[in-house]
Amino acid sequence: MGKLPVNQLCLFVNSCFDIYRYIQSCLCSIDFMVLYKYRNFAGSCHRLRTLNILKEARIFCAPYNELNDPFEGMFWLPRVEAGQNGKSINWVERPCNISEYLKSTGNEPRICSFSANPWDIMMWGLYAASSKGIVIEIVFPESFKDFPMKVDYDDTYHFHHEEDYDHNGNLVSQPLDAEAVLLHKSTCWKYEEEYRVITDNTYLDFDGCINRVIIGPNISQNDYDAVKQVCPSGCELVEAEFDFENQIVYSPIHPDYQDYHDCLNALLDDEDFDQYKEFL
Repeated sequence: MGKLPVNQLCLFVNSCFDIYRYIQSCLCSIDFMVLYKYRNFAGSCHRLRTLNILKEARIFCAPYNELNDPFEGMFWLPRVEAGQNGKSINWVERPCNISEYLKSTGNEPRICSFSANPWDIMMWGLYAASSKGIVIEIVFPESFKDFPMKVDYDDTYHFHHEEDYDHNGNLVSQPLDAEAVLLHKSTCWKYEEEYRVITDNTYLDFDGCINRVIIGPNISQNDYDAVKQVCPSGCELVEAEFDFENQIVYSPIHPDYQDYHDCLNALLDDEDFDQYKEFL
């Protein structure tokens, strides 16, 4: 098989990085993660927030139920309920959400979202206002307090059993794993390649982590000039361009991440990862 298109290779590299974090047989060491924040300048509010992210190195963390997925924080709650005749019982699975179950309305868990893919044409279109915005490249060290976690995509939602048997055969109550619920999304969102910070804080601070700002091909000169004025010291501006052949918004990978991509080769040299070699 020939080489992957660059957009698929980007997703593949990040997927292999996830595997690496759980498989300790890999020969090389990675102590950081490179993720991306899509932002736009559509309207004065979004413009101010985008420029403040660059200026202050902090991002607003939205309550989970204010995100764009209407099924965010949803899970199945199986329960035994009495039948209408009052004699029979039925096993019923009902949809439930975190706020309803934990009675936490007004104090919901907050989420700060990032993507592993800076090239996706849909992401540029949806979250960067038709490529008129920017993508902020953020390097999270492994020591980062709120290290982002990968979102899993499948169409089977979390089941929460309120009681289960322990290893001694005793029936015990089970707390809701809210983190597992919030790290799940259906496959229709898979293009986002999302990583999340789940927190109680209103803002996520990441001073010193902004490495580059990728400029959208359709950005206005006014917005471009504003970005240059507030970019942190040492932050590089990179102009993205449309790649019609691969249907992406392309920007080159930073050379400092060579070790990050060399890890892919180390994984592929391991016999446990022979299944991936056909893609190179």
